[in-house]
Amino acid sequence: GWSTSSVNESYSDNGGVTWSSPKELITSAFSNFSTLLKGNAIRMEHHFFSLPAYNEFIDKSGLFITLSPQGDITQLTRMTWNGGNLQPFVIPLSKKHALAFYRCSSISPKTIFSNHTEDSGRHWSKATPTPLPNPDSAFFALRSQSKIIMLYNNQTTGRTNLSIAASNIADINKWKVLYTLPNPKHTGLAYPYLITFMNQPYFALSAGEGQQEIKLYRINLRKQQK
Repeated sequence: GWSTSSVNESYSDNGGVTWSSPKELITSAFSNFSTLLKGNAIRMEHHFFSLPAYNEFIDKSGLFITLSPQGDITQLTRMTWNGGNLQPFVIPLSKKHALAFYRCSSISPKTIFSNHTEDSGRHWSKATPTPLPNPDSAFFALRSQSKIIMLYNNQTTGRTNLSIAASNIADINKWKVLYTLPNPKHTGLAYPYLITFMNQPYFALSAGEGQQEIKLYRINLRKQQK
């Protein structure tokens, strides 16, 4: 299954018309498997970039992988140590400071967890619970000016409630639910993906019985905040 996957890289220098041959990234000494990706890549200085990744084989943990412009790994740091956090989303706050949020799996409480780095990902603080529930499901987080926007399943069991919440960067222990997606049939709503365009959020998700449908929504958060 996907838990035994490894990460490969390929690049294009002509706008995606053609791509280089895939190159496997060596991220694990044990047969180089169980390294997966979920969150967005992060631009670093001098054309370096970082990938929030995670292990899911036996011990679940976040990884922060930094690559050179040539695609070589220059730094690989473990982000969590509690054995139950995966799928990190990293929110850069400055050149060196960033927040990370994690899906909760096999540990308590059933919430989204968070920690931070102050040295560009070389070291990470202990992951601690946030007030946001998480029933071991994927979420999406991004920065919008001075706020963090979170799209997540707002419940501790099941995946029928999908909400958008916001928090000030200065205090991620306080969140306000801005919108909850109507779901009168209580079907599954999972794996959200959120982008902003002209200061408006658009999100896609898997829905329906067995999450076999893909739906796209636009929400006017200014109206929700009034």
